[in-house]
Amino acid sequence: GATSTQARTAPYCTNAPFYTAAGFPAVVFGPGTIEPAHTVDEWISLEALEAGSRAYEALIRGAGTPG
Repeated sequence: GATSTQARTAPYCTNAPFYTAAGFPAVVFGPGTIEPAHTVDEWISLEALEAGSRAYEALIRGAGTPG
């Protein structure tokens, strides 16, 4: 769900491995679930959208940085 923190594999592609190979840390995340993402009928619940917005804001404000 929108609050899951467990790492897992997914059947899609991202450029994150190229960044990490170059020495830059990378995290891939986004609101909602992967099943309807990037499909013809893509959708996201309002709750997941709001949770994603809060997560992006926290990241921008530095809540995810050590110290």
